[in-house]
This record gives sequence, structure tokens and C-alpha cells, in this order.
Amino acid sequence: MLGILYRNGSGVTRDFAMAVRLYREAAAGGEARAMYLLGLCYRHGEGVLHDLRRARYWFTKAANAKGGDDENVTDARKALAEIGAK
Repeated sequence: MLGILYRNGSGVTRDFAMAVRLYREAAAGGEARAMYLLGLCYRHGEGVLHDLRRARYWFTKAANAKGGDDENVTDARKALAEIGAK
């Protein structure tokens, strides 16, 4: 996923805001990993303002995404447990 390259600065200049834009595009297409990564961005304030409500939203979407692989679902559920699902 291209957003990961921007988040990590792998072959491109590190740019959290660009990573978030690319994650949003992928999430809109139903990509569970992108939903999980958006949750992380909101949880840690990377490329967006720190917002646990939005982090919960994206973690929940990832945990419930159709076609999401087991790793994404597990990661999203673990993140929800860590920040306290409401």
C-alpha cells in the first residue's frame, strides 16, 4: 500500500499527511488494512490531530470489514481493547 511508503519514508520523503490521504482512499474502497492504519494515525496524531473517537471509529470499521484478513481484524480488535471500545 502506497500510504505505508509515505508513512515510513521508504523511497519517498516521509509525509504523514499524504499517508493519511492515501489510507482514506483505500479505506473508501473497503481496504481493511487502510482502515486499521487510519485508526493508528488518529490514535497517535500522525498526519491528523490526535482523536481517540475517530481512532475507535476506524478500528471498528477494520474489525468489521468484509474481506479483511485475520491479521487486520485481530490488530483492530486489539487496538480497540487497548484504547477502550465504547
